[in-house]
Amino acid sequence: MENASKALLIAGAILIAILLIGIAMMVFGNISGITGIVGQQVGTMEIQAFNKQFEQYAGENVSGSNVKTLISNINASNATYADDTSKQIDASTGSIVTSTGTSPKVLSGTIGTNYRYRVSFGKDASGFINSVTITRVTK
Repeated sequence: MENASKALLIAGAILIAILLIGIAMMVFGNISGITGIVGQQVGTMEIQAFNKQFEQYAGENVSGSNVKTLISNINASNATYADDTSKQIDASTGSIVTSTGTSPKVLSGTIGTNYRYRVSFGKDASGFINSVTITRVTK
């Protein structure tokens, strides 16, 4: 009789241990799901913060001085993220300079403060701005 009661105690202890392990796995699964969602939100916030510094200059009738400021911001960003190609911004200029892929440093000298410009942005698959097109608006 004594052996049977010890066997029941051991069986009960094993069942409790299995139950605790199952609960721990369930909690861990829920936590990893939450951290995945938080990681996605942080990624979205990073993209929005990166793009926000440039998107304020987008439009159909942007002053030359604002375009020069935009180009300066692009130069600073490209220097900051020199090792991260996903955050490099390429500039093309429509009728201002005929070649595309012109470096923003070259672009700045071609912008006249007495003109108005159309500024638009292109984004890569992840949502980061990766190109800007600047075209002088005809009078």
